[in-house]
Amino acid sequence: VSPDLMDTRTALCFKDGDVCAPTKELRKAAPVSLEKLKTASKARNATINDILLLATTGALRRYLLHVKDPSLMSGKSLRLRAIMVMSLRPPTMPVAVANKLTFILIPMPVQTSDIAGRLKKIQASVKFVKTSLLPTITTFLFDVLFKLAGQAAMQHKIQSVQRNQTLSFSSIKGPDGEVTLCGAKVKSISYWVNPAQMPLLVSAISYNGSVNCQATIDAGVIKDPDALVRCINEEFTAILEVL
Repeated sequence: VSPDLMDTRTALCFKDGDVCAPTKELRKAAPVSLEKLKTASKARNATINDILLLATTGALRRYLLHVKDPSLMSGKSLRLRAIMVMSLRPPTMPVAVANKLTFILIPMPVQTSDIAGRLKKIQASVKFVKTSLLPTITTFLFDVLFKLAGQAAMQHKIQSVQRNQTLSFSSIKGPDGEVTLCGAKVKSISYWVNPAQMPLLVSAISYNGSVNCQATIDAGVIKDPDALVRCINEEFTAILEVL
């Protein structure tokens, strides 16, 4: 769980000397029924976020198999983690303009071949991290670094942590029903996380009965963005069939 540990350098990661591209490519996966995801999550006593992490993990596994990544094909243990934002605001705290956030690291069990096995490992990891003191300690240490060394030092540390992990993952709940903008019906909603120093950022948002997933990709690192989004679509289909 240490952010200073480096993930295994798979086909999804920066190699030594790589720099983040000034522009990234966006790929949108096909919308997925929110009702079907709810049914699948209830059947496994999971959350929607668990299922979205499961789909992302399975998609990464499919992609690594597609490119015949040596780290996965070797069968040796590998480390592949996602940075995920977590709110520290208690449910009873009044909503304010300022966010109260930290980040947590979630291992993505891409070496586990079956969907149910991957879900169990993801649920265990999320539960362990969220119920531990790690989120609070992480926030405290970054606050100390900011106060002692300033914004530049904190930003340098954040970028260092980002380069050590494989991807950023984020999901949010959107409007339950259809919304309009200037009188026009909004067909779909997507968003992307901040321009992190990472080759892959996956974001998901629910809207009007569907969940829309989007991948922000550094094509200099991930050589086949279209294949990656196909893997996301295939994994959602497989999950809904199995769960």
